[in-house]
Amino acid sequence: MINRIALMAVMAVMSVNMMAQLPDGAINIASGLSFELYVVGDDEPGARSLWIQYNSNKQVKCLFKTSPTPLEISEYAFGQKDGKVVPASAICSISNAFVYPGANCYVVLEGCPDNRNIYTFIYDVRNGHTIHLPTNNGFIGFTNEDIDLLSESYDYYDQGGRYSVVNAYDINGKHLSTMEIKHEQ
Repeated sequence: MINRIALMAVMAVMSVNMMAQLPDGAINIASGLSFELYVVGDDEPGARSLWIQYNSNKQVKCLFKTSPTPLEISEYAFGQKDGKVVPASAICSISNAFVYPGANCYVVLEGCPDNRNIYTFIYDVRNGHTIHLPTNNGFIGFTNEDIDLLSESYDYYDQGGRYSVVNAYDINGKHLSTMEIKHEQ
């Protein structure tokens, strides 16, 4: 009985000593009320990982690793009005992160996996719940009330050329409104 208790104590000490450390080269990309987010370039070309460090106890863990190759375009929300729930593995690039001010556990992540379009995701750091927003030109910011997200897309004039489209979404990825910014041709 004593040997079993001693073994459990040793294992507990070992697990504390084996707590994750931020990898070398970790870059702080966002700060929340209770955590810091870091992005790390991984060995696989184009792959990055997102790490969280909790302010209260300095505990560190890897939230997920991106895939350097996006999913098939039909697996994302492109062409839909509302965002689409996707696995965290659908996040194919991370270049920016923004903590949602209305609920500290949500983060807006964006990245450009194809050298043209900027993919935007809402990510819940508590459980990995991920929503892809059907926009292609990046995250703009939050509304003045800090409750809705603004994201930009581009669309094309019939006669050629592009114009901007600003979309508002709630934290669940539901489309709220659209504003097209067209110039006279």
